[in-house]
Amino acid sequence: MSVAETRPLMESGSVPAFRLRGITKNYPGFSLDNIDLELPPGYIMGLVGPNGAGKSTLIKILMNLVKPDSGQVEVLGHRYENVQEELAIKRSIGYVPEESNLYEEMSGEWLGRFVAQYYHNWDDQLFTRLLDKFNIPATKQIKDLSKGNRMKLSVVTALAHRPELLLLDEPTSGIDPVSRHDMLQELLEVIMDGNHAVLFSSHIVSDIERIADVITFLVDGSIALSGEKDIITDSWRQLTFKLKDASSTGLISKLLPGAQIRQETVTATSSNFTPELGARLSALASGDIIVQPLDLEEILIVLAGEEKSKCGA
Repeated sequence: MSVAETRPLMESGSVPAFRLRGITKNYPGFSLDNIDLELPPGYIMGLVGPNGAGKSTLIKILMNLVKPDSGQVEVLGHRYENVQEELAIKRSIGYVPEESNLYEEMSGEWLGRFVAQYYHNWDDQLFTRLLDKFNIPATKQIKDLSKGNRMKLSVVTALAHRPELLLLDEPTSGIDPVSRHDMLQELLEVIMDGNHAVLFSSHIVSDIERIADVITFLVDGSIALSGEKDIITDSWRQLTFKLKDASSTGLISKLLPGAQIRQETVTATSSNFTPELGARLSALASGDIIVQPLDLEEILIVLAGEEKSKCGA
């Protein structure tokens, strides 16, 4: 696992929203491999990865819907050791699966009344306000709602009991841009008091880029990179320049592993670009170095390519 160089997110002695240690889960043709991951309260973690990378499996493990083959799962300071512990954990979690699992014969209003009895912190005013904000027809049966409105209703229901931890698997899928914008704002408000946390998986990387504090890249069942978003995006750069002297290719390969050099033109991606590295490269370059930042989607493409190369080696 590669971890971005960051300050520690967790203060000594504080209880994380979740902690995974050495998690493995094997399926035919796919494995989650030795996952170590934790999230403190007050943060939003974006879970980024290609389809089939294991994002949904990881979230289901946190919900105890999938049992890991090995490793330790801790959620809000508890472990899934018995029914009482599981109930205590799940009363404090808001979960939105990738596919809606709502009771289709109910309306949104009925769903709210039904779910409220299971959560001590249910906020009916918040539920009603969010139904209105997201233009969800409260009296229409769920089976008659569009896919986007079903997903919005799932998110609203998860938010309405003010959970300590929100686990969201592709929550913006099929939702119109205006509602997506409003939903992301609601997620930002969830963590403002510092006592709540969000794990947010999405293939819409721009959504994660907008609201996440921490990014975890999951590629082929392994954590390829995890760290604070700003530090990751500040350190990844695409570089292009011409060499002053062809004899410098060996040094370039050490400074920029994986660099491509064609006719003395160097093209490389650096995951740890610093002013010091820039100065060393400038001494080897003929002319200016073109330095371009990479967004999260571009970083994911690089990481997925590296993993594919390792598998093919």
